[in-house]
Amino acid sequence: YNERAAERAYRRYPDLKLVIILRDPVDRLFSHYLHMRRMGDEPLSLSSALKAEPLRRARGYGPSYHYLSQGFYKAQIERFVTRAGWEKTKIVLFDDLVKDPISTVQSIYGFLGVSDRFLPPVDEVHNAFYEPRLRAIDELVMGRSTLKRIARAALPDRLRTQGANLLRALNAAPKPKLDP
Repeated sequence: YNERAAERAYRRYPDLKLVIILRDPVDRLFSHYLHMRRMGDEPLSLSSALKAEPLRRARGYGPSYHYLSQGFYKAQIERFVTRAGWEKTKIVLFDDLVKDPISTVQSIYGFLGVSDRFLPPVDEVHNAFYEPRLRAIDELVMGRSTLKRIARAALPDRLRTQGANLLRALNAAPKPKLDP
């Protein structure tokens, strides 16, 4: 998204091959918004945040508040392809990665010219949505609480991790749905 990223990347790594994973722009926008809400950085509703984006950009708000703008992929891709050419660029759809991770990753390995023998673990979920029902409980488990310091001193790592994971799971709010 950063307008100077392609220039910097190819100046430092002139033979760079680029893999671009594109997510549905609406799904990306909603995920981005939920992340900002979860981090406590977005006080506005989604519709208000989208309406506020042009003013926020004009006032110098950083890219974390550019929900719509980041979803216009064409200019972002062109900045890289202009420097490297299509032969050094592979575009993968996020949906394909989700539906068939092994084949998708192996096609990336082929593009990069590396062995496709390594099979990545595909049953692990990374960066999944999480929003606590009660922030106070989340702070006890994830923050710098006295309870956490006592648990660190008194409990083995494995038991402490299992307990924290259980509390987070019990305290997890359901993922919001995007209104059409």
